[in-house]
Formats: sequence, C-alpha cells, structure tokens
Amino acid sequence: MKGWIFVVVMGASLAAGAARSLAQPVSPPPAPGQKKEEPPVQVKAYLDVDAVRPGDTFRVAIVFTMKKGLHIYGADSKGEDVIKTKVTPPKIAGIEWEAPTYPKSVEKKLGEETFRLYEGEATVIVKGKAAASLEPGTVDMKFEIAYQACTDEYCLEPHLKDGAVLKARIAKAGDAVKPANAEIFAEKKTDAAPKSGG
Repeated sequence: MKGWIFVVVMGASLAAGAARSLAQPVSPPPAPGQKKEEPPVQVKAYLDVDAVRPGDTFRVAIVFTMKKGLHIYGADSKGEDVIKTKVTPPKIAGIEWEAPTYPKSVEKKLGEETFRLYEGEATVIVKGKAAASLEPGTVDMKFEIAYQACTDEYCLEPHLKDGAVLKARIAKAGDAVKPANAEIFAEKKTDAAPKSGG
C-alpha cells in the first residue's frame, strides 16, 4: 500500500512545435454524472519515507504512467525538435537537491528518424538532503515537469510547466521515521541511466 503522501498534478501547458507535433482537439468537460476520462499521461510524486527528518537524506520518485500506445521523449533525446522529459526540483529553504536521475530510454525508429522514448511507465528519482535546522511541520514540494506525449503518428499538446506537488511532513530531529512506498523505490524501478544535465 502506498504511503500517506497526497499528490496533486497541476497543468500549465504551453503550445510549442515538436517532431510530428499535431495537437489533438480538447475534449469537452464531462456531462453531469459522467465519469471524467483519465489523462493520457498521469504524473505522480512519492516520498520514500513517511516523514522527512532534519539531517537525513531522502528520495522522491516522479512517476509517469502512459496510456497504451503513447510514449514520451527520453531525457537523453537528441535534437531540438523534441520536448525532452524533464523534472526540476523546487527551491525550498533547508533542502538541497541532487540532479534528477532518469530511467533508461528505448530507441525506436519512427518514419525516417530514430528517437529515444519512455513507454508504459517511467520513474525519475530525485535525492534530497534536509538541513539539520529544518523546522518541523509540512511543506509542499512542487516539482516542475516538462514532457510531450505522442503516438507513432502524432503528438498531443506539450506540457512545459506542469507541477507535481508532494505534501510532505517534516519530523522533529531524532523522531523515528518509517520507509514508505517500497514498491515504487524497488531496484527494478530505479535502475537508471546517468543523470541528464539538460
């Protein structure tokens, strides 16, 4: 069972050109009583402990889950015509972040070009270090997300400044904390490629 972490994904999508870019029309809002359709790509954030303790190192996982038939571009994609998947940690006083570690992408030929992609699910890991002076309470960790979902024939509207918000509890120094979301941070999920600087 996943931990208590509450996740909100906020969109601020901006139109931009990309390879095979052809935005699909926006669907109308669901009628009263009609179930809202799930987004093509779900982005959620998870913490590897039930609380961040001052002085400790912790990890955040940003998980992209794509509908069947969709992919997003790898962080190691080449060229200016694609929108690479990118996660930017928030600036929070008392927390230092390492550069995100991205999963290995797969190489796939589409038409005359070859791209590096993520399909199915992709997990980005970000390590943080809490200062010993970090005050107990709660903090909203808003990770800025950029990606574009595509099929093999066309692309959906890009997301350039979405946010995955993680509401984390800050424990007191010396308090006991427990591991959380073990299935998300399993070795098979975090077997990642080298960190991407851009």
